[in-house]
Amino acid sequence: MTQVGYLDLINSPKTGNDSLSEETPVFETAQGTSIIYGNNTQWAPSGSLETYGFASGVGIIATSDDVILLKGKVGKDSRTYCIIAYNYVNKTSWQPNVVGTSQCPSANSNWKFIGIIDGVTLVRYDSGNSVNQNQAIFGYNPSNDTFYSIASLPNTQDVAGGTAIIGRNVYMGTLQSDVTIFNYDNQTIWELNNIGSSSCNLGYYDTGAVGDKIFGRCSMRLAIFDPATQSLYTPSSMSSVFVNNSLTESRSAVIGNQLLFQGYDSVNGKELWVYDSTNDSAWMAADIAVGSDSAWSTYGQFNPLRSGTKVLFEATDHYDDNDLWWYDSINASVWRATNFSDPNIQFNGYNTRNYGELANGVIAIGHKNADGTNTNYYSHYISFYNPSNGTVWQEPNLYDLTEQTGYGLNTNGNIKLRAVYGNTIIGTAEINTGSPVGYYFKLFAFDLTNQTRQVSANLGNAQYSHYDIVSTNIVTFGDHIFYGLACGNNVANSCPAVGGGRQAAVAWSPGAIAVNDAWNISAGDRLDGPISGGDGRFYNSGVGVQNLTASSEGADLMVGDLMDEITFQYDASAVSGSAFAYANSKLATGYDHTCAILDNGDLKCWGRNSYGQLGNGGHSNAHLNTPPSTAIDLGTGRTAVALSQFHHTCAILDNGDLKCWGLNDYGQLGDGGSSVTTNSPSSTPVNLGSGRTAVAVSTDRYNTCAILDNGDLKCWGRDQYGQLGDGGSNPGTDLNAPSSTAIDLGSGRTAVAVSSGYLHTCAILDNGDLKCWGGDSDGQLGDGGSNTQTLEPSSTPVNLGSGRTAVAVSAGTSHTCAILDNGDLKCWGENGQGQLGDGGNFNTNAPSATPVNLGTGRTAVAVTAGEYHTCAILDNGSLKCWGHDSWGQLGDGGSIANTNAPSATPVNLGSGRTAVAVSSTYGHTCAILDNGEARCWGRDNYGQLGDGGSNTDQGSPVAVSGSNTWDSSTGLSSGSSSTSNDNGLYTIRRSDIRVKKFSTGQLSTCAITVDGELKCWGSDRFGELGNDFGDPPNSGNNVDLQPGVSVDLGEGRTAVAEA
Repeated sequence: MTQVGYLDLINSPKTGNDSLSEETPVFETAQGTSIIYGNNTQWAPSGSLETYGFASGVGIIATSDDVILLKGKVGKDSRTYCIIAYNYVNKTSWQPNVVGTSQCPSANSNWKFIGIIDGVTLVRYDSGNSVNQNQAIFGYNPSNDTFYSIASLPNTQDVAGGTAIIGRNVYMGTLQSDVTIFNYDNQTIWELNNIGSSSCNLGYYDTGAVGDKIFGRCSMRLAIFDPATQSLYTPSSMSSVFVNNSLTESRSAVIGNQLLFQGYDSVNGKELWVYDSTNDSAWMAADIAVGSDSAWSTYGQFNPLRSGTKVLFEATDHYDDNDLWWYDSINASVWRATNFSDPNIQFNGYNTRNYGELANGVIAIGHKNADGTNTNYYSHYISFYNPSNGTVWQEPNLYDLTEQTGYGLNTNGNIKLRAVYGNTIIGTAEINTGSPVGYYFKLFAFDLTNQTRQVSANLGNAQYSHYDIVSTNIVTFGDHIFYGLACGNNVANSCPAVGGGRQAAVAWSPGAIAVNDAWNISAGDRLDGPISGGDGRFYNSGVGVQNLTASSEGADLMVGDLMDEITFQYDASAVSGSAFAYANSKLATGYDHTCAILDNGDLKCWGRNSYGQLGNGGHSNAHLNTPPSTAIDLGTGRTAVALSQFHHTCAILDNGDLKCWGLNDYGQLGDGGSSVTTNSPSSTPVNLGSGRTAVAVSTDRYNTCAILDNGDLKCWGRDQYGQLGDGGSNPGTDLNAPSSTAIDLGSGRTAVAVSSGYLHTCAILDNGDLKCWGGDSDGQLGDGGSNTQTLEPSSTPVNLGSGRTAVAVSAGTSHTCAILDNGDLKCWGENGQGQLGDGGNFNTNAPSATPVNLGTGRTAVAVTAGEYHTCAILDNGSLKCWGHDSWGQLGDGGSIANTNAPSATPVNLGSGRTAVAVSSTYGHTCAILDNGEARCWGRDNYGQLGDGGSNTDQGSPVAVSGSNTWDSSTGLSSGSSSTSNDNGLYTIRRSDIRVKKFSTGQLSTCAITVDGELKCWGSDRFGELGNDFGDPPNSGNNVDLQPGVSVDLGEGRTAVAEA
């Protein structure tokens, strides 16, 4: 019944070396920036890239949070490529150790980065002398820096084209088979033939994945391969529609389970078509060029940019006007985005990288327009488009000192959009700045928010850069911008003065760019696609932490360089009135048992085991009154990051898998089986959908709910009151596995927190709305209605008060509590035992205008709604409980008397101790303390308190037995950041520290050094500095980061990510 979700789950590393992901919807409610400072220099990365350039239009993939792989190129016109690794933190490059083939295969070698499985980067690679020999799958293992052959194509004369990963398999379109499949686990490769019509195979070109299916071309029509049925076919609705060459990355897009592409038929010409893998249907999305006219020419570009649930693309209407258009995958609608109304406009940022979305949602558009009526001459521009109001404009400051072409009036020279980074655009232009005087091609960085432009020296530090010789995509990460130059046959003084001469890999560090530490790359990221990111990952690039304001001019925090002495003024007023909430997902109390996660990720359970809920594989009546010495077996190398339970237990593992065990009488384990109770985690996780993982889970007596990594919410188990939220019949149909269709939370909405009550469910959405559904016998849905159950989320959220949103929610048996974005706590529903905390005993069917009185100036950071009682952690770390007290579950040490409001005296957790997690269900309550101890109180009939005693109820907290250190991280979740009066100055002393990456909170900052040490400074009000010193609340003292003072992460341990 404890709310779970938010920051620590949504941003948890996927593997041991992954950094934070900016995919999290909760970040969107607390946008902010950090400043990356450089020194406005260009250089060639040391090592292999000093002599090699890198190839354009090919794959770039991140193998960790600081290393990328790319195709090195030995010369400007060479077709010989070499695999090169580049560490953007220490700015070094090298050639990995190659096993079994040449480091640099001969001309025409055909390769592509496919993806990563178990840390190994898979590459489609030709180790021979041409594209028709010995094509194979190779792998790069970063642990030993080796590049080696894994499997060759069965037919040595075959050629692999498009490739895609689903699960543990790689699917390939080849010239000589219908489909070729490689399984990573057993390292085998095989062909499938004659599975479609005689003229149908997946095709050499344009293979990709959409949902749980593979797409390609079959005799110029859409081909779909279903791995589940091993069938290859063209959807019936596409039988007369040609796709020709329209499945390339610049002519198609995958968004969720939908594939967008250009389809041609004799009636409508070439128009936008959509294929949906969930129901195997396809349709024409819109007749943009009305009638038989086509929205694209034969080789016209679609050039998609993904933004949330929408895709921005270019197309031409029947008046021959080229413009940008939107497609929304939620309602399948299409509409015109811009109104350039110019038949001669061409969107031409660089190659097909034409536009990118800034952190503030504005779209930067690179285009060129004909000079008057003379279409032989064009001028280049960059425009800006605001989707919220449809306006399009240009920024005059952007063109300052740029070359005028002279072809027409008011032309603006060769200015091209190359990349976006936070709210900054990166481009190239002929600019007259620096020495020698004259218009030479340079890089520029223009910050839209403050209208400032920074300009590099001539490209590659050339003496004269008469030509725009940037030949690759520009990659943005860390404190610099990375790109390739190809000088051609120009005179020497126009070629790069750094790197390998005519072919050079060059980096540029602008003076300062406002970005966000969430832009750290993670293993598997593709950096080689459109401006917005190769896989759409970077479509919202600046959201994240709170603003830092330098209180002294010239303050520097330079990634990779020595730190200057800095004093930062933390601007708490920027989030005045906002609140934070603990993620509260490391501890869970079931009906008569308890589970908790240790600081190393181990999971242990104790108490009642009648249904196997302890997960130890033991006898159903082998109850435990202390935590066992052996942790639950979650699978080899696996640890737990979140859990929830009732008579069954569910845990999210560190790889995002979800496993459940225990009572299964209504299918609540989600295993799709015959409702058989299990006493240990299965080797097979719950099937959440192809490629999907869990970021939050909540359970109650009859059902389980999970938030997926894409924000979808799915529930399964019993549905007699509509608590599964699928809008089915009344009573609904029980489900023994997650549905393929997520709960409809509203157009474009996703879930960031979920809590399952006894017969109802509540979820917080990505915009802070709270919605509840299911049973409403006592008003627990909070809709103010007639206590009528609902079968799906309402279109109207719970009314929390004017302008208020929710940051945490907990659903009890028949009541619900929520923490609001200002720290208020409100409860509604059943109140017979005083569990609403309002001082009365009357049920309410909506949140009161008055919050629960937690004490003068106090706010809530975590809440748990039990059966008939409620507990909350306050912003000072104290814990208060109220409601039913038959077994001492309020922890007040009193006379087992119910209370209908929080006491003035908090629960006694021990001298100086505070709570970081709390959970309550039926008759007992448990808390994890700030020092990693756990304490429980209340009912103990099955040993659920874990104190090793005689199963005697306890009215005050007792220590859980054993030498366990429980996970005491709070995982601050966000409606935003913490409210505090600590507007003090904090100084970082110069101490020979080189920073690898940093993360800022409202009142503290942490940095990982290149040596892997974690150092934190600022307010230590809640122990966030990790140094055991503590900073008294509201002290306003300076905290100096001294040389050698680091957070103790354990013997031999280093840090790879922080938040």
